[in-house]
Amino acid sequence: QQDLLQQVLQSIPDSFFALDPQFHILFANPNFARFAGLKSPLLEGLNFWEAFPFLIPSELYNRLHLALERQTAD
Repeated sequence: QQDLLQQVLQSIPDSFFALDPQFHILFANPNFARFAGLKSPLLEGLNFWEAFPFLIPSELYNRLHLALERQTAD
């Protein structure tokens, strides 16, 4: 089942990533890795905000923190 989930997540045509509550990258699909300019395995484990500090003053920053606070996917 884990392999199937991995295949599905890898095949999403949009950029997709998953974060833990401390904003470490748990998963990044190939499209997100291309956007980031790195290979997926190199992204995994990095703190999202340390990897992309230019995004801290952004709507994405606000929305991700709000989603974590509210425990929603918004």
